[in-house]
Amino acid sequence: MKGIYRISLAAPEIHVAQPKENANEILACYEKARQNGSAILLLPRLALTGCRCGDLFRQPMLLNAALDSLGTLAHATRNGSPTLVAGFPLAIASGLYNATAVIQNGAIMGISVANATPAQFTPGSHLPCCSIRINGQDIPIGAKLQFSCGNLRFSVMDYDDLQSAASCADSLALAGTQLFLCPAAIQELPGCGKKLELMLKAASQRLKAAIAVVSTGYGETVSDVLYAGRAATAWDNSFRELVPSYGPQFTKMDFVPAWLNYQRRATCFGYTAQAQQIQIAPLKETTDISGLALKQQPFAIAGWNDEPCTLKEVLDIQAAALARRVKAINAKRLVVGVSGGLDSTLVLIAAAHCAKLLGEKQDFVLAVTMPGMGTSSRTKNNAGAMAKELGAELWEVSIKEAVLQHFKDIAHSEDNHNVVYENAQARERTQILMDIANEVNGIVLGTGDLSETALGWCTFNGDHISNYALNGSIPKTLIRAILRQGIPGASRKLTKIINDILDTPVSPELLPGAQNTEDIIGNYDLHDFFLYHFMQHGCTPDELLEMAEHAFKGTYSKNSIRQVAGIFGKRFLTQQFKRNCSADGIQASIISLSPRGGWSAPSDISPAAWPLKNTK
Repeated sequence: MKGIYRISLAAPEIHVAQPKENANEILACYEKARQNGSAILLLPRLALTGCRCGDLFRQPMLLNAALDSLGTLAHATRNGSPTLVAGFPLAIASGLYNATAVIQNGAIMGISVANATPAQFTPGSHLPCCSIRINGQDIPIGAKLQFSCGNLRFSVMDYDDLQSAASCADSLALAGTQLFLCPAAIQELPGCGKKLELMLKAASQRLKAAIAVVSTGYGETVSDVLYAGRAATAWDNSFRELVPSYGPQFTKMDFVPAWLNYQRRATCFGYTAQAQQIQIAPLKETTDISGLALKQQPFAIAGWNDEPCTLKEVLDIQAAALARRVKAINAKRLVVGVSGGLDSTLVLIAAAHCAKLLGEKQDFVLAVTMPGMGTSSRTKNNAGAMAKELGAELWEVSIKEAVLQHFKDIAHSEDNHNVVYENAQARERTQILMDIANEVNGIVLGTGDLSETALGWCTFNGDHISNYALNGSIPKTLIRAILRQGIPGASRKLTKIINDILDTPVSPELLPGAQNTEDIIGNYDLHDFFLYHFMQHGCTPDELLEMAEHAFKGTYSKNSIRQVAGIFGKRFLTQQFKRNCSADGIQASIISLSPRGGWSAPSDISPAAWPLKNTK
């Protein structure tokens, strides 16, 4: 997989006011970063001197020694990767600046100066120049520099600048910056770790950018203030922090600029002339995708820090939206077709939750079970027991005779178990539900989930149709994950029923005998993995394949992964005609395929638009 960049963050031992010793510590970190394939090495604020030198920062001896050591660092990078980002104090005229140099291939490519600075430093906005001459080299300098190389644009911004009211991070992000490198000096105080987490999460989400922060630490003076070398990163809904230590620290972040670009689509982000552009040599990419921490079930994670999406969160969204729709149209009942499967189970629970919100009795929910040609006693019994435990009114309407009569009407043999045989049952069930809803002045709640919507695994004008689709944005893997959490306060019997439903193979039960959906179209773990990264990151078919082979190594064979990838691409593209006329439904997960704002595409697109080169 191309386009992955590794950023190393190091907080080496600091020797206060000794630039030569600090340069040696930095070079040891540089070698470590080089060996792990990093594109960039980020050091803390004023790493060449330490950040607590006080009035020594005014002394020419220290300032000149820092410049000499900066030259030493530049010389060390002359043979290539990684690019080095190191801070030092810089005197220009009567001003003293908190500066950070970006060093590549033996040369200083640019110097970023901080605006929000400690008292003894001059704000970068007061710079009297836009370039400075050091060791015979004219170097761009400023508070709004953007370094460009290929598909990557990054900026260096002091951590205090990032969180200041006058931060220029917004304009840099609008100018195309995808990565913010933030040297820091974070004082250890109770709660400082939580503050760092909250700030980085909010900034990364707002800027749609990756952020890396590393603070000075071990060896820094402890006169009044303690530093612990905190290092943290945030990007693409993930936050990682290195456990603070009172010794040298080293960590890394892998990120993909193309994913951030994709998430910025159809937004105000664009490449404008709001930053001072500096072109640098291409950075080293890594082909090691293990650093992306790919999850087998990405939909099951909500928010940050790998926190699981909870049943309560989903139910609250579904029930609140449904209650609003019920009030808006003055519906008197909620009609749910229950099959004893995962999807109708979640909808039935959400409908019961909605009834409570509306102050209605639980029999406000009307559950309808409609056994047909392939209905098993296990699913039928679970459907009925589930409805009774939740207090819903239960009707049973067999579809067998009606479907057999329909076969006679259209001259279709009941022994021909083709698509007509299957779809006639789905459409008969939808007709029954719609007519019952008319009879009781209610609405039919759709049970089809996001995974089925993506694959078109539904019958057009059958289970594809409802009055309000509650599960339309919730994939199969997420339904499984949240139902496993159990319903708070549920009886033992209800919990036992749900557990048995979870253990039941997914099946449309439209044919006599066993009919396992995942044997036909492939495992939903894989389909949902492909859907997530296709929709969230715009990954190509071959990227999806490589990522899945890594994430599911030891779980599924490469051959089976490739087969499912081909099925996913073909079905996702060719089934858009069903999505283009789908029912209203509330979004309760990170992705929506609604044609009214989630995903739009022509109905007649060819499967050839999904070129999976590696499929054999």
